[in-house]
Amino acid sequence: MLKATTIYDKKVNEELLKFNLISNPLKWVIYLLATICSILLCIFNADSDFFTISILILVSTLIIDIVFVCYYFISPKLKLKKFKDSDIITNEIEFDEHAIKIKSRFNGKKENNTIPYEKVYKLQEGSSAFYFFVDKYNALIVDKNGIDGSIDELKSFLKEKISDKRNKLK
Repeated sequence: MLKATTIYDKKVNEELLKFNLISNPLKWVIYLLATICSILLCIFNADSDFFTISILILVSTLIIDIVFVCYYFISPKLKLKKFKDSDIITNEIEFDEHAIKIKSRFNGKKENNTIPYEKVYKLQEGSSAFYFFVDKYNALIVDKNGIDGSIDELKSFLKEKISDKRNKLK
């Protein structure tokens, strides 16, 4: 049975933020293209009857861009500033044949959870951790430095347990 320990401290949370920012470059391209298209629409319709509509589209796009920046950059950084030492969570993780078993310690409390491999929405690998997404937004983080044994052994085990469609291991 493979085991790992992850301590959710400020550093691990910062790594998750960085990973989330770079893990889906398509969203950045879409926002950039939408903004460029809105600007071009205004430029090419400057002398036409559609100029007012073009300006409304541009303003709408810029408002969406502001919300995007707040959601992906400002909000997470504010959460990190509020992070205290008492917020640290320690997870002891076991990878058995059927599921991931997690023993958590937080503020003196203990909690046990199990994630069957078929319930893993997506598995991604970052430079310092594995991210087991249980849905689109929530992930179990397994710090590579906390793995008992070899990373390659864990990766080959996980490739057997989690289908290729959901498995984004390097």
